[in-house]
Parts: sequence; structure tokens; C-alpha cells
Amino acid sequence: MFLAANDLYQYYTEGDAPYVPPAPEKAKDLWRIGAEIGYPPHQYLWANELEKAGKLHEALRWYRTAAEKGEPGVWYHVGRFYEKGLGVSQDFHSAISCYEAGERQGDSNCYKPLDYLLGKRR
Repeated sequence: MFLAANDLYQYYTEGDAPYVPPAPEKAKDLWRIGAEIGYPPHQYLWANELEKAGKLHEALRWYRTAAEKGEPGVWYHVGRFYEKGLGVSQDFHSAISCYEAGERQGDSNCYKPLDYLLGKRR
């Protein structure tokens, strides 16, 4: 599903002359549809789009859903939302938990903020 949607996204955003003209209005729904069906890569991509649009509370919900389903690298984003208070109240304990979950998955993006927050608690 991810590869098919990714190809369609490319076709809709860039087109493929002479077969597919650009149609960005169609591309915007692909990640949402995949997210709602339950595909973790689409949940992550949809969350990213929502974050760019300033819909932080909804973005966090989709980041968390993707992270809980094991999408690599997403716990970092969930932790970042809690650390910075994006769409939720700032919560260092929750941020630490998320960064630790990401660290267990081998996400190197979680190391630095985790070290920072753990140092802050000492």
C-alpha cells in the first residue's frame, strides 16, 4: 500500500507527462486515507502534514498511533511534542518515556534530547 500511494503521490504532485498531469489536490488525501486505514508509514506522513498545517493536537495523535504500531523514528516526534509543549501541555516525564521508547528502537535522534532531559532532572 505504501509504495502504491507513494507512486500516486509523486504522480499527483509532479505529474508524468504525457500520462498523468499534476493534480496536487488529489495528492493531499493519500496520506490521510492510508492513515485512517491503519498503515503506520501513512500515519507518520499524515501527522507530518498536519504539523506543517499547524494542527498540532491532531498531528500528535497520528504520530503516537504510528509510533505505537512500531513505525521507526516516530517516537522522537512524539517526545518532541511533549518536550516542547506542542499541541499538549509540556510534560518532560512523557517526553523522556517517548525518547526512551525511540532509543530502544535504535533511533539515534532520541539520544541527545534524552540525555538533555535526564540531565535536567538531576
